[in-house]
Amino acid sequence: MKKNQGSRFGGRARLVLPLLMLGILLFTNASPSQGAHPPPQDDDAHPPRNPKLDSYLANVAAAAEESVGEALSAAESGSLRISGDRVHVQVVTHQAGWEGAVQAMTEARGEVTGVGFGDTLIQGWLPVDALEPVAAEEDVYFIRRPIRAFPLESLYVGNSTTEGLSVINATAWHTAGHTGSGVKIGVIDGGFIGYRGLLGSDLPASVTVRNFVDGEDDAQVDGTTEHGTACVEIVSRSLTTLPPLQKSIWPRWPPIWIWLRRSTG
Repeated sequence: MKKNQGSRFGGRARLVLPLLMLGILLFTNASPSQGAHPPPQDDDAHPPRNPKLDSYLANVAAAAEESVGEALSAAESGSLRISGDRVHVQVVTHQAGWEGAVQAMTEARGEVTGVGFGDTLIQGWLPVDALEPVAAEEDVYFIRRPIRAFPLESLYVGNSTTEGLSVINATAWHTAGHTGSGVKIGVIDGGFIGYRGLLGSDLPASVTVRNFVDGEDDAQVDGTTEHGTACVEIVSRSLTTLPPLQKSIWPRWPPIWIWLRRSTG
């Protein structure tokens, strides 16, 4: 009797083991369908960005594949400067290849407005649909948005009392007879908001103005920031001759220095 009973238990044990293994196999095979591992992604759905374009321009270039209008909307959303169908850019190159980079920009219907930093940085405008082709040129290392200066806080200009005079100890110099008579100093800044309303009061009645910012004229020097106006206000109270005003964003330094030398010389 015990032998027969052991045979029955042994048969059940042999039956349970295959069933257990089958359950493990079924559970393992069912795991992927239950979401344990996400399905493979389509690489074409998220194509890699061009490493030679900054993130903002890469978005513009990607939108240009749809249409120029989409690209311009992307540029506007990224607060990029736009002129027609072109966007404001700086192209990083190398000293021996700047001419090739300039040629690539002009052949793409772009415009070069300045070259600087030892012929390694070019500023200008490129059509939104030309970003990828120009970036593919061997002499082009990188294309980015031009670096712009932004004031961290609002400035107060036009006050009857200029606090800057005490900071630079101008009163002591004036008392000692050093008034700056005959000295001319040029002020280069990112903007001169409100300077027109101060002519003849906090500022002298007339000034000489020149704007070197790409895509702007001299009338637009009254914009962007009050920082330049505040600086000129301090200078005008420190000197007897008000300097010329220039609004500029690098890299157009050589023309600025030439004009400044001629205006103050």
